[in-house]
Amino acid sequence: MSGSQLAISSGWDGWQRLAPQLRPTLINTVPSIAMRLLDLPPASREMSRLRLVGCGGAALSADAFERFRLRGITVIQGYGMTETSPVICSATPENARAGCVGTPVAGWQTRVDAQGRLAVRGEGVMIGYWGDSDTTAQRCIDGWIDTGDIVEVDSTDGQFRILGRADDRITLANGRKLYPLPIEQQVMGIPQVRHALLVAANRHTELWIDVQDCMEPKNWGDVIKRHLCDLEAWKLPRRIFIMPQSLAEIPGMLTAKGTPVRPRAIAQIRIWQNDPSISAQSIGAAAQ
Repeated sequence: MSGSQLAISSGWDGWQRLAPQLRPTLINTVPSIAMRLLDLPPASREMSRLRLVGCGGAALSADAFERFRLRGITVIQGYGMTETSPVICSATPENARAGCVGTPVAGWQTRVDAQGRLAVRGEGVMIGYWGDSDTTAQRCIDGWIDTGDIVEVDSTDGQFRILGRADDRITLANGRKLYPLPIEQQVMGIPQVRHALLVAANRHTELWIDVQDCMEPKNWGDVIKRHLCDLEAWKLPRRIFIMPQSLAEIPGMLTAKGTPVRPRAIAQIRIWQNDPSISAQSIGAAAQ
């Protein structure tokens, strides 16, 4: 930090209060704030000197990553958890890529099992959960903590990709399994989409999207299929639904970081599925 000035603020209100005065060159934030920065003019006082955005807590979409790049701003993403104090992985300005969280930082050992589940060991691992020795014993064994996250490791440079929580895995009626997070992130690369949730529907999946008001294209199926063109056919959601109410308007549906609380959001979707007034759009035939 030699020669630098450090300021701490909270939320969008904090940014609006301090950023025009300080004109930051680097910020560490979460995606919900980062997305709002892209709505600000590049020449505004708060944005004119910004060159580096550190983003964590949730994934930033590839579209937002590219929009920052076109402004001359590099996004570095990281990964960690409260129980690890917290950073496990971090990208650098030199290796930053959309969808990747970098390599493990100094002091961490990592272990990925056959299912892709990540465990880590290092001095930053917590002593335990206060007053909950049973959960501590389940999560921490011989210094290793089970993160509960499913990851991929890029064979070219060792960067990690977070595929989602192990508990979020979708098992279809035909036995096929997939993790929804990477697909949802691709859909959220569409500027009009605020949130996206993939849910099981027999042998296939269906996609529920929370879109900005008055910005619905005539055929969401075509728009989303273009964004998911790299997926295997069986992974494509068979139907698309527009959420009749924004998740932000329903108490308890979003975390402090602005991401859906998945169990609650899925429960709400199950209620909407029984509403005959909510119609679906087709995305085209999927593999059996």
